[in-house]
Amino acid sequence: MNRPERSFATDQIRLERRLPTYWRVTFDMPPVNIFGPKQLPLLNDVITAIETDPEVKVVVFDSAVEGFFITHYDFLAPLEDSAKIPPGPTGLRNFAVSMLMK
Repeated sequence: MNRPERSFATDQIRLERRLPTYWRVTFDMPPVNIFGPKQLPLLNDVITAIETDPEVKVVVFDSAVEGFFITHYDFLAPLEDSAKIPPGPTGLRNFAVSMLMK
């Protein structure tokens, strides 16, 4: 297999293009991979890359944190931080933000 091209990387979410048709997304938010307002824009960038690349066919999501894939949304984060997340390309609010607002 070709050497993966690391095309998107933060300390918490990594996107590797292993092949033009096969990508891997790794979550690394120890200790339990809790998503919050800080991670949602990063995940949105990954999803946008996936949706706009005509060659990708398979995306594998995995975790660098042993024993945890993704737990829950960080409901302890200030509501204002979640409310500042803009709607996605469809105009719909992020699911977690919608749930917080209700």
